[in-house]
Amino acid sequence: MTTFKVHSEVGLITNSSTVIYTNATGNTVDRAKELINSILRLSDSDKTADDLYDFALEWNDLMIERAFDRLKEDPIGYGLDENMSDEEIEKISIERLNNGWRPGVEEGRPCTQNLVITDKEGRIVRDFAAFLNSIEKEVVYD
Repeated sequence: MTTFKVHSEVGLITNSSTVIYTNATGNTVDRAKELINSILRLSDSDKTADDLYDFALEWNDLMIERAFDRLKEDPIGYGLDENMSDEEIEKISIERLNNGWRPGVEEGRPCTQNLVITDKEGRIVRDFAAFLNSIEKEVVYD
């Protein structure tokens, strides 16, 4: 299993301080699959990303708890039945996170999630992750 740490926090220095949060969603999984499928097609492989890997978003416990608390505090306001079990609310919390819901971001709290790719056949995903994580960042000030 290889974990790509997707979240990053970047401070911009302008006339005011601004923070940009980069978040993974279900779209991140789709883009990862498209990239791998492109590489496989270029290699004349008859395999697809889904043949070789399992893809998932992995949320940290704090983010799941934040989403759960929001839904539990006001289930009707979030379109839920107020008699739902905690297990059902947690499942819905994760589904909504995966679809782009970011409770707490409006209060300046970052989200933390990772793209997890599990290699089904012992392929090169670990080397690919090492390559992507080796790219250096640079800040330029005018």
